[in-house]
Amino acid sequence: AQAVQLALTHNPEVLSAQQGIGIAEEQLGQARAGWRPTIDLTMDMGREYKNKDATDPTAMTKNISSLTLNQPLYDGGATSASVERSDLMQHVSVIHFDEVRTATALKAIEAWHELFRLQRVIKLTEANVGEHRQLFIQIKQKVDAGGAGRAELVAAETPWLLAQSALIEARGDYQDALAKYTKVVGVEPVEILVSGLNINGEQMPQALTEAVERLLQDNFILRTAEANLMAARADHRGARAGLLPTLGFELKGGRKQNDGGVEGVDLDTTALIKLNYNLYNGGADESRRRETARAVIDSQEQLSLAHRNMLEQLTQYWNGLEVSRQLLNTSHQQYKIAQENHLSAQEQFKLGEGDVMAIMAASDAELVAKKAVLGDEIDLHLGRYQLLSHMGQLLNYVQAADVMVVMGQLQAVEVAEGKMGWVDQLVAGIGGEPLLNDPVRNSSAEVVMVEQPAVQTVVTTQWDGAYSQMRDAGWVVFNAMDEIDGVSGVRAPAPAQPVVEQPAVSNMVMVGGDSAEGSAAFRHNRAERRRVELQKRLGRYSRESSRYQRRLEQQRRRLGSKKHKMEVASARINRNIALRNLMAR
Repeated sequence: AQAVQLALTHNPEVLSAQQGIGIAEEQLGQARAGWRPTIDLTMDMGREYKNKDATDPTAMTKNISSLTLNQPLYDGGATSASVERSDLMQHVSVIHFDEVRTATALKAIEAWHELFRLQRVIKLTEANVGEHRQLFIQIKQKVDAGGAGRAELVAAETPWLLAQSALIEARGDYQDALAKYTKVVGVEPVEILVSGLNINGEQMPQALTEAVERLLQDNFILRTAEANLMAARADHRGARAGLLPTLGFELKGGRKQNDGGVEGVDLDTTALIKLNYNLYNGGADESRRRETARAVIDSQEQLSLAHRNMLEQLTQYWNGLEVSRQLLNTSHQQYKIAQENHLSAQEQFKLGEGDVMAIMAASDAELVAKKAVLGDEIDLHLGRYQLLSHMGQLLNYVQAADVMVVMGQLQAVEVAEGKMGWVDQLVAGIGGEPLLNDPVRNSSAEVVMVEQPAVQTVVTTQWDGAYSQMRDAGWVVFNAMDEIDGVSGVRAPAPAQPVVEQPAVSNMVMVGGDSAEGSAAFRHNRAERRRVELQKRLGRYSRESSRYQRRLEQQRRRLGSKKHKMEVASARINRNIALRNLMAR
């Protein structure tokens, strides 16, 4: 759907996660640099004064230069482990990107369905208000003609006012839902939604066992936990490098002029094989090995915990679908009973046998039944999307625009136009503007019919804003990394306008591969940071699971209440039918 495409293309959380992939790729390149040679040029120049015994003092201009090439030959597997870990973290950043896109797509779908539901609720409530108004006019005419008392008019006015209040409340809820939709998608809907989003039932797993198989294959949390486990094992293999020697090749050429008080030029060239073997380091290397071994065990337990939590939540979503189906069937039956009761009340009123309150109550009951059918239909649709999202397969069933392709097209346009490189643009303007500067627009359109300029204009007018957002997002990344390492980072200048809710940058924390010579704090906290990040994401899934569990309990209570009401309504209808048959005799 177009709403999902817009959300995945313009949502700041998606763009932030996409930048996380680029960060991880650059960190992978830094790790691979440990295999490549380094070339260093040094030059010294200045006046040198020498005064030795038995020689005359000298003062001359000294000029020394050298060019050195160092090629690592063997480092105990440290670089290989670093590359493997960085490659896994790059894979984790891609998983996180897909997870953010899936969550954003699900939010867009939920916002779409909420707008769709409220548009239908407003339409149904308007019809209910019109029916109450027509009935009130008929009673008023009857009172004016002397055929009814004033009390009957008051009795007809109260439900009419209550229906108007319900309409006002529904319109207010619609405006709130419209704001949420605009926040997720980026634009307001162009027209009235003609239908809800739905998927083919054949695309859904037909049994819980099939759903479990899909979950184990594609769930984002499980895939992340597995990658973290493999990264921990790579760390453990890399920790062994501290117990092994390093071997390198050095090729050096130098030129010395007037060195040591000796006038003249001296040229030298060396080619060396260098071996460095640390024999004792205070036990730090062995301790590091034990630390990484415990990190591997911790990652295994985290994977087991994620496996249990994801299976539990999958079962809850599956049970929720079953309850939603039962609720929908019950709602249809309840609506049929309410419709028959309303028709019966109208017939009795036409014959002069029913009172005003009875027919208005029957009309309100039919409206409530219609809303219940609509709500349960949408709950069933959303339950399917939530199940697919939890299994990690939602993007396979929606038309999702590829943000990376869009960004690549943007960079290609810049190169063709001869603009500054996109990296240079990010660095050149850091801190110049607020992170998010999208104007907050208040809709002045009708409550149900929302007018909006063509969506295509949004795609072409927000590129500059996207650049401003990304370049200032650099400060978010730098400061987040500084806070983790305990460094007081440089802060961006205060924005001219208040910063709106910022996108999550948690993926920046966990993508970290590092170069072979990274800081000690970074090296020793890698496994802990991966564990903490996974725990945070597991906590978010657990909170969502708790909310869904409470909602499931509410649905079950609703199901029991509906069944009780249906029994009462059926008994009342049977009594009315028996009474009519008795009167007919």
